[in-house]
Amino acid sequence: MDVLATQRSTHSPMTSDVTVWTGKTVKLSNFPSFLIWQSDVEKFLDRLQQADVSFDLVVTSPPYNMGKKYERRTNLEEYLTWQERVISKTVRLLSPTGSLCWQVGNFVDEGSVLPLDLLFHPIMGRLGLTLRNRIVWRFGHGLHCKRRFSGCYEV
Repeated sequence: MDVLATQRSTHSPMTSDVTVWTGKTVKLSNFPSFLIWQSDVEKFLDRLQQADVSFDLVVTSPPYNMGKKYERRTNLEEYLTWQERVISKTVRLLSPTGSLCWQVGNFVDEGSVLPLDLLFHPIMGRLGLTLRNRIVWRFGHGLHCKRRFSGCYEV
């Protein structure tokens, strides 16, 4: 499951109907200005594209490809290809002044740590996005590691 939180754009009044993956037809104009959807993110983004809506702000924290119970771990190249598709669909929904916050952590493979934001930066650039800020989330403790320090941050 993927979760995408969005804020309705003032640039795009949502007055059309859209059939959501639950099979229910809803009036987007009846939704509050802040929404959280839980389902397949690509299907969700495709539906929003059909509804001709745009957003001023999209904030998301996609799976990190670590094999947690809510994600399917794949090889890194496949993961990045999938994420590029999702980012591309998200960018098409941004208003002309919209912003995208893509919060990611580290990919860990056999004890080697790879900061995912380093891999996402070129993807964002190819899609015409400019890095304006790098926000670091620092938290109290991470995994209990045996061969390295525990991670206590994400960006």
